[in-house]
Amino acid sequence: MKALLQPVELRWIDSAVTKNWDTVSGMKETGPVECRTIGYLLQIDKDVVKVVQSRYADNPQIEARVADMIAIPRACVRKITLIRRSHA
Repeated sequence: MKALLQPVELRWIDSAVTKNWDTVSGMKETGPVECRTIGYLLQIDKDVVKVVQSRYADNPQIEARVADMIAIPRACVRKITLIRRSHA
């Protein structure tokens, strides 16, 4: 299991919709799309991957505060990449 609140990039598949009239052949060309989300890993288990966009408090004495969470069904997640911090 990956450590929590580590920066990650998720590649995942999302549903696609259309909003206008189109031909049958045009509709058949529409399909799921690959998305990328970058954030901090909050939770990962067999059902879901949760990422938050913002975090506050690097002090280990204080529980971190987080915001802007997205929960993605695990079956939709294609790849999780840990983002390594550069030492510039």
